[in-house]
Amino acid sequence: MTLSLTRYFKISLLGLVILLAGCHHQPTATDNLEAPAVISEMSKHGIIEQPKQWSALVKQTNRGKNVKTVRELSAILQQGNRHSFATDSPKELEQLNYPSISNIDGYQVLNVPTFFSADSKKTNKYQQQLRKLLKTVSHQQTIFLNFAHNQGGDYYPMIAGLAAIIPKGVLWSEVDNADHGKQVVMTATQIHGGLLGNSYRFPASHAAIHKQVVVITDSRTGSAAEMTIMALKRNPQVTTIGVPTAGYTSVNKGRVAKSKKTAAILTIGTITSPVKIGNQRHFNNEPLKPDLTTMYAPISPAKGEQYQKQQPLDTDFWHELEKHLSE
Repeated sequence: MTLSLTRYFKISLLGLVILLAGCHHQPTATDNLEAPAVISEMSKHGIIEQPKQWSALVKQTNRGKNVKTVRELSAILQQGNRHSFATDSPKELEQLNYPSISNIDGYQVLNVPTFFSADSKKTNKYQQQLRKLLKTVSHQQTIFLNFAHNQGGDYYPMIAGLAAIIPKGVLWSEVDNADHGKQVVMTATQIHGGLLGNSYRFPASHAAIHKQVVVITDSRTGSAAEMTIMALKRNPQVTTIGVPTAGYTSVNKGRVAKSKKTAAILTIGTITSPVKIGNQRHFNNEPLKPDLTTMYAPISPAKGEQYQKQQPLDTDFWHELEKHLSE
């Protein structure tokens, strides 16, 4: 069953700014932007990274009344917060990529890709497939999770699919611009809480938190993927390897225009991790630093910069990873 547009933007829209940056079509002028209302909400509830610059833009655009295109509105929102943006159609946010397994030098690597859909069946398919493949690779002494090029989307099916290796309890806290925090909590069958008060139910799974887990990250690992890794890092058996992530560690809220033709994504919270990651707990669009930084990127730039979807891991990176693990 497809979710309504209202519900569509109440679930976790946590990082498709990088994906949309890769779209090439030009937004057209529209009378349905509701730019003044969007800019007003961003001013009131948003995490504004450069307040003086934001105030100048608000004044320059007559509080949004002079904004005529989606592209203009998106550019203004991104000046307010790099994680915020606008799009011509809510449908553009859908990214249907499903987990898979790659075989490398006798090891099975579980690929965890970008995913977002307003369709609950597709969301559950992602979660179920991730859960099934996690069980498949769990026979290995080390579980390898590839988050390289996972640019975010919806953290619920990612975390639920990996729940067997994530300890129950507080996953992180979300903090608004008035410094009020709300915890996101995972039980055996539910993820709930946070600034938006959302929840996601999933079947209970047999815990496997005693397994050694290696999480692979790169510079395009962003947003919902970063939050999933934050949840994974609560497991002391988890080691992150690769290069620092994209740094979209903040909380987004969606706003659909009454015309249902355009949408705005507003950044409304920062994130506090229960455990230190790279000697840091509070994140406001800072990258997650891996436990082991590699010389080679997980995906070679020659291929990686040309594609948004996950690509095969670089051979030199994999050999470097094996060397780290043998030390």
